[in-house]
This record gives sequence, structure tokens and C-alpha cells, in this order.
Amino acid sequence: MSDSNVLFNVKNAEMFELASNICEIFDSLDVVSEDETLSSFINDVKTILQKMTEAQKREKPISHSKEADKERDFEWRRVKRVISGYASNALEEIAEHGKALLAVFETIGSDAANKKNAAETGLIESFRQKLSNSEMQSHIDALPGMRETLEKLYEAHENFISLDVEFIQKSAALEGKLSSTALKKQLIFEMNTHILPYLRVMSIAKPDMFAVFSRAVAKSVNRANAVASARRTRRANEKAASGSAENGTEEEKNVAAKALEGLS
Repeated sequence: MSDSNVLFNVKNAEMFELASNICEIFDSLDVVSEDETLSSFINDVKTILQKMTEAQKREKPISHSKEADKERDFEWRRVKRVISGYASNALEEIAEHGKALLAVFETIGSDAANKKNAAETGLIESFRQKLSNSEMQSHIDALPGMRETLEKLYEAHENFISLDVEFIQKSAALEGKLSSTALKKQLIFEMNTHILPYLRVMSIAKPDMFAVFSRAVAKSVNRANAVASARRTRRANEKAASGSAENGTEEEKNVAAKALEGLS
């Protein structure tokens, strides 16, 4: 039996899968299911898994609303890029239409995607209203693909509003209920505090009874930990690379400093 505990940075879905697999293995082995202590631990895990399933169902509107908001932000930034591109076009007859739209866009603020959801909703509605008059419509029609780009923004906007309403309506159901993340922590506690320590002892005390189950559990835990460890290492490397790219090496800084001296 491995001495490894479940890592705390496993994701909710990974912990759910790990705990479910262990319960399935337990149910398939009659020899360990006869042990009352282990059976009690496994039943506790099954109870938490059931609560976690219910929590995931409750949290779906939250997840969908967040994804819809990301999509809306993406479309808003795309509109900004397209309008800015047209406004800086070398052909003056194209640029004048782009500049007209850019002037309206800038009254709203290019950082609308960074605002709170309610504020962003109001800004996009205002932008849509300002583009609704015949003059602005003529500018839009003069630019290939501009109307389609705006329609994608409006579609993403309407989708977000619809899902956000659903989220608000179901938010009350979340009050007083444990989240999936909180329940994941309970599963980790049960594994690291009860099941794994018990199996380490019993696989030595009664190897004929616990050896097969202990090895299967250890294999499952090690597999989940490997995924979590690889993710942590990857993120650390990405962070280090990002910091290096931003700050530059000492050699690069020295070259830049000398170049500046030459200009002075």
C-alpha cells in the first residue's frame, strides 16, 4: 500500500471519479465488503458523492452563465478589432465609415468586457441603441462583414441575458448548500484521514483480505496525483516563463541600457 495521500489540488471532477472508482472496486470485492469499519468509511464516501452529484446539478446554471459571459466578452473585443481595423484602413472611403463607428464605440468604452455583468449589459444595450439610427446603419452596411460581426455580439449578449436570468432564479437553491468544491474537500478528508490510513494498517495485518483492494486503491490514487502534479508543474513552468519574458534576462537588460546610453 502506497504512503501517498490524495493531493489537495485535484480537480472536482478528478476527485469525483477517483472516489467513484474506489467505491466500485469495493462493491466488486466481497472479501473487503465484510469489514464493518471499511464499509462504514465507504458508505460515508458514497453519501458525499451523492451530495456532490446534486451540487453539480445546482451549479450548472452558474457554469453556463460564466461561459456565456466569456463568449460575450470575446465578441465585444472582436467588434473592437474589426471597427479599429476599418477606421485605420488606407482607403479613405472605407476609413470614414470605420471612424464613424469607432466614435460611437469609444463613447461606450473599449473596456466594457472588464465591467461587472450588469454594467456590461447596460453598455452593450446602449451601444446597440446608438447604432440603430439610419445614419449609423448606412455606415455598417458600407463595411463588409460589419453587420455579421455585430449580430454575433448581439446573439452572445442575448444568450448571456437568458442564462443569467436562469442563474439568478436558481441562486436561492444554493443558499445553505455545500458547493462541489466543499464536498470535494470532504472526500479528500475521508480518503486521507480514514480510508488510506486504515488500508495501510490492514494490508499488513490481514494481507489476504485487503491486499487486492489496497493495491487497486493505491493505483487509483497515484494516477489521480500524477495528473494533479503534472498540472501544478505545468502551471509553475508557465508562470516562470511568463515572468522571464516580461522581465527579460540580465543580458537583455544590459543591452537595452547600453542602447539607451548611445542615444543620449
